[in-house]
Amino acid sequence: MKKEWAEFPNVYLSVASPSFPNFYFIGGPTGNWAQGSVLATHEIQAEYALQCALKISSEDLHSLEPSQAVTNEYLEHIETWHRTKSVWAEDCKSWVKWNGRVALWCGSMIHMLKTLRVPRWEDFVIRRKEGNMWAFLGDGRTEREMLQDEGRDVDLAPWMRNEDSAWTVDI
Repeated sequence: MKKEWAEFPNVYLSVASPSFPNFYFIGGPTGNWAQGSVLATHEIQAEYALQCALKISSEDLHSLEPSQAVTNEYLEHIETWHRTKSVWAEDCKSWVKWNGRVALWCGSMIHMLKTLRVPRWEDFVIRRKEGNMWAFLGDGRTEREMLQDEGRDVDLAPWMRNEDSAWTVDI
């Protein structure tokens, strides 16, 4: 990472970095360090990482890694945004700069929270453990059905109900 980030942090949305699959960080470069509470942004970054971990686990993936091309565009956007809309672009020394480039989020704190609420899976290089991307579907049965096979009393038709209420197939 020291070599990879020598000039400027090669970071995607302040939470991940190409060349480091399945590695997520909280409070890293291009995060929200200049306004509002870092607690809220740290929480959304942690939730983002957990969503990635859940995808890896539930789809039996080998790894998730942000695409370098997408990361390049993100870093270009940050630089343009700060150059045209930010006071941090002024010629000054600051702890928020990395070799003269601003390493802060490109917008407001609420903008960051909204952006990181749900991962953009299309921005990732997804490597699978199995050759077939659908292997995670397993034998075609749900946990609910397996519990019934064990003799547990489970509802195999949760969508049938006498009232307008939410339902789920999850246990």
